Amino acid sequence: MLLTVSELQYANLTIEGHEGVVTALKDQGAEISLVKVELVQDKNLPPAGSVVIRGVIGEPIRAKLVTLTINPASEAGFEYIGPALHVICAVGPLTVESDMI
Repeated sequence: MLLTVSELQYANLTIEGHEGVVTALKDQGAEISLVKVELVQDKNLPPAGSVVIRGVIGEPIRAKLVTLTINPASEAGFEYIGPALHVICAVGPLTVESDMI
């Protein structure tokens, strides 16, 4: 039996009110987007509710929800000119090296 593991995929994004580019792990099976606490803790984002998140391991956590305005980051001399995306994200500690999932 041969086990095939897919390579992780990432996207570079910009977030309104945040300087620079953030890296997001693409997870098509995720039910909600997650963002690192450190990325939004100094922002005055109005809460959009809360949710309980249960990971593969560890105890469930309650995370607040915030709405982020994101765009794909400009790459290879191209600039994104489409509309911004308003994404509701759970805020919590991430154990991956990316800023968002």
